This record gives sequence, structure tokens and C-alpha cells, in this order.
Amino acid sequence: MRVGIVSDIHGNWEALSAVSSALEKERVEEVWCLGDIVGYGPDPQECIKWVKQNCRLTVCGNHDKAVCREEEATFFNHIARKAIMWTCEQLSEEEIRFLDSLPYTISLGEILLVHSSPESPRSWGYILNEWDAERAFENCEERLIFVGHTHRPQAYEYRAGEALRSEFPVTIKLNIRYLINPGSVGQPRDRDPRASFGILEDETFRLLRVEYDIEKTQAKMYERGLPEHLAKRLEIGA
Repeated sequence: MRVGIVSDIHGNWEALSAVSSALEKERVEEVWCLGDIVGYGPDPQECIKWVKQNCRLTVCGNHDKAVCREEEATFFNHIARKAIMWTCEQLSEEEIRFLDSLPYTISLGEILLVHSSPESPRSWGYILNEWDAERAFENCEERLIFVGHTHRPQAYEYRAGEALRSEFPVTIKLNIRYLINPGSVGQPRDRDPRASFGILEDETFRLLRVEYDIEKTQAKMYERGLPEHLAKRLEIGA
């Protein structure tokens, strides 16, 4: 099966539309979403609609929960919190219920989907290095773990109790466990502004990047009163 894996869309319709076209060209059979459909970006409703129509499996992200439950935004910085408040005002009750209904994790036997970390999915911890990855491996049993949250594409393999960085594309071998982050569709933070996502097929994970109309997204953000900082960072992927 050829599966598209997306994460951290963050209300960026132009980026998601470009990724959607790429997934169609790749002829994926289904799509999985690793959370943070909304937050930061100017088109939360369009992005929710796309996920509902196109993703067979979706887990919740911290921004998804924050628009549903005010206490979840307590630890957000003031810029992210302002975007969350704006997003809440745009969504219908049905859309908020949909976001609130999303599970923190989905297990498919040997595969685990989670937005943050298997160690404590509800605490929204980040996996930024080998030490974080080791803790993630130690707190679940699945052989293949897909995570989001950092907005940076990364891959790790777990051998003899040690997590090691892996390069893309990732060839998934028997008796080795893997943790893979496909990066962010709507707000990459690895100094590459192109939308990031991945495809899992025949024991291989490929990372893909596509360009999108960043200026159009920025113009919407300025027009709709979203923080300027969130718009500016799109052009540098930071």
C-alpha cells in the first residue's frame, strides 16, 4: 500500500493544496494525518474539510486541542495564543467537535501514529534528538512510529537500545525499529520553506518537498489580522 503522511498543516491552505496535488500524482491509496490541522494559518476551515474528506486516520495535535479547550493553550506563547483565539472564532461547533474527537494515538499493530511523543502523548513533549527518540522507543512497542510536532523532518532507528539518526529515504529493515517525522506541511522550521510530507510504500519512507504560493498565504494572514511574525517566518522556513 502507498500511504501519504502529512502533519502540522496549521491552517495553511496553499501549502496543503500543493501537497494534495502531489499526493494525487503519487497515486497514494490513503492518507494519514499526524495532527495540528489548525493554528497559526488563515484557512482552518478549508484544512479541516480536506482532512475529513481525505485522511483515513488522524490524531490530534496540541493546537487542535487548544481551540477546543482553553486550558490547553496555557503554555502557548502570546503569538500562538493570539492565533488560537482567532481560529476559535472562525470554527463552527461541528468543526470544534471534530477536532476534540480526535485521538491522541492510533496503533495499527506494528505502526503507531502520535503527534508528540509516545512517552506522554497528552503532555506534548518534543522529539528533538537521539535522547528524546530513545525515550519514545522505550515507551511503546510498535516497530514503526510516526510523529509530528517539531515541524522538522527527522528519522531515527533503534538498535540494541540506542537511537541513531537515519537519512531519507528510510529503508525499513526487519528487526529494527524506526521513528519518523515527515516535517510540516504548513509551517516548516528546518530552513526550507517548502511544504514537507512523506510517502510510505513497500518498506520505504520517502520525504517529499513541494513549493507553494507563500505570498498568497501571507497576504491572507495580514488581511485577517494574524500575527505578522507567523507570516514572515513562512518565507524562511523557520
